[in-house]
Amino acid sequence: MIHHFILTRFALNLWKKEKHGRNIDRRKWLEERLVLFEEFCLPSILAQKGSHGDDDSVKRTWVLLCEHGIDDDLVHEKMASYKSLCEDIHPVMIKEGNGWRFAEVFQQVVTALLMKENTMNSDLCLTTYLDNDDCLASDYSERIYDIAVNPAEYNADVHKGENFFIAFDYGFQLFTEIGVKTRVRYANNHFMTLCETVRCSSQEPASVNSCMPIRTCFGYGSHFLLEKNGLAKVIHIENRELPMWTEVVHGCNVDNDVKMTFDTKIIEGPRLKFYARALKQIWRRGVCKLKNKI
Repeated sequence: MIHHFILTRFALNLWKKEKHGRNIDRRKWLEERLVLFEEFCLPSILAQKGSHGDDDSVKRTWVLLCEHGIDDDLVHEKMASYKSLCEDIHPVMIKEGNGWRFAEVFQQVVTALLMKENTMNSDLCLTTYLDNDDCLASDYSERIYDIAVNPAEYNADVHKGENFFIAFDYGFQLFTEIGVKTRVRYANNHFMTLCETVRCSSQEPASVNSCMPIRTCFGYGSHFLLEKNGLAKVIHIENRELPMWTEVVHGCNVDNDVKMTFDTKIIEGPRLKFYARALKQIWRRGVCKLKNKI
């Protein structure tokens, strides 16, 4: 059986400043993120093929992690509303000030849910990294299930039973402020899925015997350094015609902006505005590096 957990840091107090150096107003930040979540992120999960109830061999859970102290009343109200639309949603509230421990919390939550689901030895646990302002292609889940079950068909060096990441190298960037959409190649992206094989002490369900800890996609640190530091194997799906995610770039991003390579293709929108945006980012990053050296 496949147990698929989509892990989203929904409302955590992780950053003090946004990419332009301005202080983050938590109330305003939350309001803007809710709009983006409802316009992009939530619909993309509701549209997933192979969704909950379609296949008895797949159980999907969407963990939305929230930190107390960020407009609790609004967050609770929204969670109730979202759960009525998507039964896969599993909101988790953590103590104020503990948002930085998100990797540890996700590990604990996923492990507890696996125990509750009576997970069996050799079941597959998939954990997908998804930010609250981004979205996945409608067949994302369906495709990772096939890769997880048949990894050797996609990479001869990865075998069933060992842990590995799945990365779709191509996706889109959508710039909400200038109305531009590009296709980009971003190999070590933040839309990866980790496939782990559940290891129990016997063939009994995990709820009645010991089960080795699940690491989750957040348990390896930065997604940028996975392969550089030899932390894990990654199956890369390098297909330009198969963009499987969309990074939504907007004014209150902490860091995300133009990814410009020779493989970047403008799909729609004014080219001049895109190139102007790219030049602004080069200037912004240059100024930031200079300030850090001074």
